[in-house]
Amino acid sequence: MPYSFPGLSHTAFFTFVGGFILFFLGLYRTTEGMQNIAGGRIRIIFAGLIKNRLKSCLFGLSLTSLTQSSAATAVLTISFVNNGIISLVDGIAVVLGSSIGASLILQFVAFNPGWLLFPLLILSLVLRFLARQTYLRDAGAVLFGLSLLMLGLAMMTSSFEPLRDNLRFGQLINVLQNHL
Repeated sequence: MPYSFPGLSHTAFFTFVGGFILFFLGLYRTTEGMQNIAGGRIRIIFAGLIKNRLKSCLFGLSLTSLTQSSAATAVLTISFVNNGIISLVDGIAVVLGSSIGASLILQFVAFNPGWLLFPLLILSLVLRFLARQTYLRDAGAVLFGLSLLMLGLAMMTSSFEPLRDNLRFGQLINVLQNHL
């Protein structure tokens, strides 16, 4: 007989899967919109923003906050250091800023920003479909991606709410923490 967790229904499982899909679709749309805004100038912009260590750190924090991935920021920074676009010292400052940004993102999520979801979604749709300038439509796409990201995160969180007090699930998490 397969091991199951009482309290996790099929509905909760499919809500989690739907939230997971929305989360990654939002991440993709956000990244795509940012690339459309920056165009092919992303390397020039990246190199121009990193003039000193403080700006580098703030840039890493900002980039991580926008992309929701400190690993992507680190990989991008490593490739720029390897290609000689930025110095090693500035690259270290960017990676430090990305770590700070990841910590701030976790703190933001802990404050439950779900109340921002629908105003952000409405603003993104207004920009996407009513704006005449291309950069405003692209900004609307970025905001739409962020709202999908937040909706997916909210769905995943709510789907596992019944497991919060489940003893078996807590034991499984402890075993996974000790062995991974």
